[in-house]
Amino acid sequence: MDLRHAGYEPWVGESFGAATELGSKRLLLVGESHYLYADEMRYDTPDLTRGVVDDIRTGRQSYPFFTKIRGLVTAAGGLPELSLQEFWDSVAFINFVPHSLVERGDRPSEELWQAASDRFVPGVLDVEPHRVLVVAKGVWDRIRFPKEWTSTPSPAFGVEHIRDWQSPSGTPIRATWTRHPQYQRGWSQEEWLPRVEALLQE
Repeated sequence: MDLRHAGYEPWVGESFGAATELGSKRLLLVGESHYLYADEMRYDTPDLTRGVVDDIRTGRQSYPFFTKIRGLVTAAGGLPELSLQEFWDSVAFINFVPHSLVERGDRPSEELWQAASDRFVPGVLDVEPHRVLVVAKGVWDRIRFPKEWTSTPSPAFGVEHIRDWQSPSGTPIRATWTRHPQYQRGWSQEEWLPRVEALLQE
């Protein structure tokens, strides 16, 4: 396995953590991986995630994945009026896999999944979120915590799919997952809306 760099820097919006309705949630969105064509690998640098999200934030690029996740979160938070820029300024975003895949539909190797799992918790600690939305069931199933961490069903909801992650020190993190918006069997905002509403509740 050839990792071209140590991993991607997270996108952290300038209003992440600010006293705004969404910014105060300190919401971290977690995708699966970047895809680049073979002749685009020159862009595979640690700044790739930040560049992709900034292009979306400013309207220079548009991808269905990001459009659907923004629509789901703003609907769940009762914030449909948030502009593209305001939304991405209010959240953080990372991809779980620290390596770009070449072909749409390619799946990460077991080595890549392991590398991703090893780097995930330190990456979360760097961002310091209060809420985490993992936008891929395969990623959710691959998350592994150091032995001193706990991951338990959130007592506020008593259901398995909304969990509280607790580090030895620090604020508990409420987390849940949805299917990937391009899930082959279909994806609808209505299916995931109640879960994300619960995630964002105080």
